[in-house]
Amino acid sequence: MSFSYNLRKYAIYLLKKYNIRPKRSLGQTFLVDLQTINKIVEHANLSKSDVVLEIGGGLGFLTKKIAERAGKVITIEIDRKLIEAMKEVLDDIKNVEIIYGDALEIELPKANKVISNLPYSISTEITFKLLEEVPFEVAILTYQKEVAQRILAKPANENYGRLTIMVQFYATVEQILYIPKYYFHPIPKVDSATLKMKRKKLELSQNELQLFKEVVRNLFTQRNKLWTKVLKGYLIRNRVSKGQADKIVNECLKEIKAKRVRELTMADLVSITRIIKSSLEPNV
Repeated sequence: MSFSYNLRKYAIYLLKKYNIRPKRSLGQTFLVDLQTINKIVEHANLSKSDVVLEIGGGLGFLTKKIAERAGKVITIEIDRKLIEAMKEVLDDIKNVEIIYGDALEIELPKANKVISNLPYSISTEITFKLLEEVPFEVAILTYQKEVAQRILAKPANENYGRLTIMVQFYATVEQILYIPKYYFHPIPKVDSATLKMKRKKLELSQNELQLFKEVVRNLFTQRNKLWTKVLKGYLIRNRVSKGQADKIVNECLKEIKAKRVRELTMADLVSITRIIKSSLEPNV
């Protein structure tokens, strides 16, 4: 059986041939709608000068279509049986490098573009890692719908949180596709959405960035509380005197109108970071 428009039948054939039972624990479900695969690839505007990283190569259906347009594809897959099936799908493709390993554990290779139907089980963690480690210009990433909603959320929205802040700090984000669950095999419990991320120029220095991450992580563990109280508690836990913590909070209040953590904008969080940094230099 060869790569064709009926990818669901091809997927079933490959899974049976290589004795593969998709693991829900690894988020193993495979996009089998060729039209959707083609749309994902088109949105990346690929050329032969592009090196593309893919997390979770699966059966290689998306990999094959990326490779037809890109100069090189590096795909990471944790399941050896899937790699064997992928090699059959990619038999006539020469510009694909397959890496066996856990994408969360290994050093990610450099690439200027990322295209991936991210495994549901690691989608949040791998997003943080991609943003911090891979200097991509553009990423086309497919998530389960709920995670995509969190990434796209606005301040005060129930989905707004640390994931929102960190993705939108590093990149501009837009939803480009909605993918019904029945476009996958096996059919998952949820629908998916594909997001396009374009890397932004960072507003903060590397030292400020580390503090920014820490501030966001600590504040958003208590997203429904008054940000002034959460920030003060964070500062005191980090050996800042009560008097100095009060001074920092009061300085922040001059610029910030929000009341609760979930209402803080990106600009608010950048301001908090810079005020802490300037107030405590060289100690922070």
